[in-house]
Amino acid sequence: MLFSPPRVADTLNGILISALFALSAMYIGSLSWMSATGLSPLILAIFMGMIYANTLRHKLPAAWVPGVQFTARNILRLSIVLYGFRLTYHEIAGLGWQVLALDFGVILSTLGLAWLVGTKLLGMDRDTSLLVGAGSGICGAAAVMAAEGTLQSESHKSAAAVATVVIFGTLAMLLYPLAQTHGWLNLSDRQFGIWSGATIHEVAQVVAAGNMAGGVSGADAVLVKMGRVLLMAPVLLLTGWVLQYFAAHGKAAQTVAAPPIPWFIVWFIAVVALHSMHIVPEAIVNAINQLDQLLLVAAMAALGIESTWQKISVSGPKAFLLAGILFVWLSVGGWIAVRMFF
Repeated sequence: MLFSPPRVADTLNGILISALFALSAMYIGSLSWMSATGLSPLILAIFMGMIYANTLRHKLPAAWVPGVQFTARNILRLSIVLYGFRLTYHEIAGLGWQVLALDFGVILSTLGLAWLVGTKLLGMDRDTSLLVGAGSGICGAAAVMAAEGTLQSESHKSAAAVATVVIFGTLAMLLYPLAQTHGWLNLSDRQFGIWSGATIHEVAQVVAAGNMAGGVSGADAVLVKMGRVLLMAPVLLLTGWVLQYFAAHGKAAQTVAAPPIPWFIVWFIAVVALHSMHIVPEAIVNAINQLDQLLLVAAMAALGIESTWQKISVSGPKAFLLAGILFVWLSVGGWIAVRMFF
């Protein structure tokens, strides 16, 4: 029986082991020395899971695996929906159309370049190319997870994409403030904040880079980054529709498994709208955000547990090469755009 007590217990055990990794990552991430690195609990969780997957995974009871997979799929989507309680449309509208246009241009151009270079020049599969593009162009690990749900891709491809977020996002976090403080960029504090928010991968990395540079850069960087986070929903909806169009016309028939509308993204948009109305008490919103943080980190841990080195190595080297190309594109192209328009 599918829902027999033993099966339910095994599934819960798989969920609980993911949650245990999540709580550990959140504790380690809260330590002052770790916070200073700009590595978020999301990143820590997937690497803890990957270490486990490649050392002790054989000790995980096979009956628990469905619970881990449930966390990496279903709980992941719930966490993306609840992520909407971190945003309001009023905050994003306050950025101005120029910043929103920059964010939108960064996302679309990065996804387009990722698909073109990844599939046409490097011979990568479509899903890995777009996952790397989403992590680079939108909002790091959270975008990779959301894109995985839209593409219905395999966990190890997402793990490879998240690994590129760590490497190149951390590189940007360290190099951007160094270049700014030495005067190599010729950017004002506001321009540096916009550039950082529009081109660095993870939210935590953006916060760290903005604070290291000083001035008003930090606040500007976070607001611009939130614009990219909000645009994640419409961009992934658009991506799903485009893929469905090509599938319907026989150009990617066997590779598109996603539904025409990824409903978790629709619910994400609805939650942002609800939060924008300010009708949910702040105490409840804070509690939801704390719960959502746990769910997000648990999903990342489960993703790591599902990702053995044998799986990742298939696309790993090319994924890092693609991410490096996108890093140069974001850094140089973003700097030129900010110099020209801001």
